[in-house]
Amino acid sequence: MSESRHSWGMLTFLAILAVGFLVGVYQVCTDGPLDQQVALAVLVTLVVGGLWAFARRKRRQSRRRQAAVLSRRPGALVHEVFPDVTLAASARKLGETVELASLQRTGITVSVDARGIALWANGDRPVLDLAAADIDDVTECAGYASILRSSAVRISVHGVSVQVVPARRVDGALWPAARRTTERLVSDVRVALGTGTAGAR
Repeated sequence: MSESRHSWGMLTFLAILAVGFLVGVYQVCTDGPLDQQVALAVLVTLVVGGLWAFARRKRRQSRRRQAAVLSRRPGALVHEVFPDVTLAASARKLGETVELASLQRTGITVSVDARGIALWANGDRPVLDLAAADIDDVTECAGYASILRSSAVRISVHGVSVQVVPARRVDGALWPAARRTTERLVSDVRVALGTGTAGAR
């Protein structure tokens, strides 16, 4: 079974569960008429379907961006990330300008290779390009892509912490990665950099 079919099947299953649960709760609590129950079921289905369509569109955009990035950084490690709320302030400390609101809309692809770590909003040029020689360490930490605390990657550059929150999937997702996934990504980043930070904690 392909990954897309698996995702669609899981979302369909979750939608059916959600519809059944909400209709059941509504009937028990209100003993409402059938037409209202049907309307609620349709509403939930539309919401779940809309989220699924949005996720698929974002993933297609992410894959196109990753392909463009890899054409410029062949062999690089790539992963979709969310901008941490501190990213713009950190970039300013490094003398760079980052439009946080824009990156929150488009998402970011991070690329890592021996030359350093780059953040891309599109495939043309990075919005932030950190040379490997300037990177002191890469660690897992707590971050905020929204109001919710998430597992994040901290890139230390001359005393400045640049943080991003990895997506659950390499090619993007609507929610952040679990801490274990982030820790694996940090390990992979250190190896890809090849600058002696792989053993740092």
